[in-house]
Amino acid sequence: MSRENANSPGLPPMSSSAVSRRHFLALSAAGMACLPARAFAQTVCDRIEPTILQPRIQRAVSLRQVIQKLADGNPVKFPGLTRLDGYVIDEENDDIGLIGLAEPGQRDLEAADFVVALRSAFLRGMHDGVNYDFSAAISIDPNPEVFRRLRDIRTTNPDGRHSYEDVCRAPQTVRVDGMIRASRVAALLVDADYRMKQVSQGALKLPTSKPIVGDFDARIAIWRSQLDAKGASDLVANITRYWFTPGQFGYIASEDGADTIYLDRAQVLLKDEAEVLTAGASKTVASGSIDTYARAFTCAWTASMEETYRAEPIWRELYNMYRHFAVARIMAETGAFNRVKLDIAFLLDRYKVPNVNLPASLPGLSRIVTHSTKRRSTTWNAAYAVCGGVQVGLSKVAKSGDSDGNVQRTGQNVLSSRPSRDTLAWNVVPGSLKSVFKKKPAPDAGASSERAAPAGTGSIKDLFPPVTTEKPIAAPSLRELFRT
Repeated sequence: MSRENANSPGLPPMSSSAVSRRHFLALSAAGMACLPARAFAQTVCDRIEPTILQPRIQRAVSLRQVIQKLADGNPVKFPGLTRLDGYVIDEENDDIGLIGLAEPGQRDLEAADFVVALRSAFLRGMHDGVNYDFSAAISIDPNPEVFRRLRDIRTTNPDGRHSYEDVCRAPQTVRVDGMIRASRVAALLVDADYRMKQVSQGALKLPTSKPIVGDFDARIAIWRSQLDAKGASDLVANITRYWFTPGQFGYIASEDGADTIYLDRAQVLLKDEAEVLTAGASKTVASGSIDTYARAFTCAWTASMEETYRAEPIWRELYNMYRHFAVARIMAETGAFNRVKLDIAFLLDRYKVPNVNLPASLPGLSRIVTHSTKRRSTTWNAAYAVCGGVQVGLSKVAKSGDSDGNVQRTGQNVLSSRPSRDTLAWNVVPGSLKSVFKKKPAPDAGASSERAAPAGTGSIKDLFPPVTTEKPIAAPSLRELFRT
């Protein structure tokens, strides 16, 4: 692919269905190239647009009642609420109604998970052993020494392959930043990261309509064809870092004083970065190049992200966690808790989040494939091997105006459907406005024809501005690992 084509500003946005692995691999003649990062400044992957959601609120949960039940020592779910879409300020009852979907077959959301997200959004500095100055993220970090040792192992014989697998199983450190480590949220993110890397190696297959081929299997196909054709392969050893990260997140605010907030964009991306060992093999650093096999894998996954949410429960839960963190961040940005008298200090300081054990390390992943070719009456054996983060914190969520009034009407339906102040959760009935329902009058349409333009969605750089802290020599922080 030429540099000119890669940077062409006239390329139109592409839908998820327009991205194919074959199309992406065709970008390089051999299907594999280490390209300058700038040459891929705009790729098909970057142009996958988020789905814009329309308000379809079915269920609401009283945050006041949730706090009361947690204070009584009870484990609390959000009854009937399976996806968090936003919230409504209920000034009459000094409450905030958490709103979203009630989907058959999906599990109810858990209050403790939302508390973890709230603390990451509201707290700063050190609290109970957590440094909330860092964006919420997890990472499974291999020891760079493992990569150095693997370079010296010959995998063309059984003993070498056993040695390779043993070295690869060396413990990889599980790191957590910006949120409670011993929590269900952190454990779920680690499980999702580990499972994604198993898919990348071809050890697991996602049950999606179009298979997401791991980068390892794609390399093997080319490797075998090259061995059969000429008895050698020009594929090079690689180190790739994969991680999930927020894409475009945005919300609509009602125009009655932002009483109602609706999350209309919630895009999750899978990203990759090619890395190399430093001269002393003390750490890995970004190579500045792009491995097109890895990029094809992450691009295919991102294009199919919404289907993966339906494929396996763990991916839907991952998505729900991102939505928790987004709504919590919006609450912090808009000053939601300044509008009502709720015991937010209980959620941020006094409530004890249920302890979920998270191991300090996990075994490394490996996979070895062999291939034999016969040339000139001689059999040649070769082996190809690989040895295997999630960022959920958002620094900013883009805001749009409620141009058609749908979000404001949604908030009115939520409040007028509420049976009583003491109700924990209730169904939202469209059009169920009560005569006693009091709202700020809508602005006179004839008074002014001007309306503020919705804020732009912003780029990923806008959402995650670079951090100008000094790099540690040996172990970078998760904030550095998840740079965009």
